[in-house]
Amino acid sequence: MNHAIPKGLSAANAIRPMHGFLMILIAAVLVNGCATQGRDLVHDRTVTVESGPSPLATVRRVTVEQRGPDMEIRGEFSRRWPGRGPIPGHIDVSLIDRDGTALWEASLDYRRRSIKSRITVFHVKLEVEPPPGSTLRVLHHNAPIHEPTNHREAQPRG
Repeated sequence: MNHAIPKGLSAANAIRPMHGFLMILIAAVLVNGCATQGRDLVHDRTVTVESGPSPLATVRRVTVEQRGPDMEIRGEFSRRWPGRGPIPGHIDVSLIDRDGTALWEASLDYRRRSIKSRITVFHVKLEVEPPPGSTLRVLHHNAPIHEPTNHREAQPRG
């Protein structure tokens, strides 16, 4: 296969026609990426994230984004002590308004990114727009989920 540059054309000039195409492609990717990103509710202080201690796991990161009518919660946590393998248990997630009323509660399963990963991730999408001053509480429990469904509406406590 001959990759010779035609006579009278430098290497820089041979690549120049592709330069404009690459710039348009990069711009399209950046514009599309920004258009699909939601509003960060933690950054704009609509929601505060709280996490409690667990004997087995440490919450590393939780993001809360509003994407149209949906609020998306993504998080990751890792073993508290070095090691591999699955972390037993589940995550309890609660959305609480400024007055302390539970707007939504769920017990969620989670998964590792890969069989060798030390990081475990969870994700949930809610059809809710939280009021300013809300708190998202994320707690890891060592026991399996007791209820057969992962999502339930907040129930009044008596």
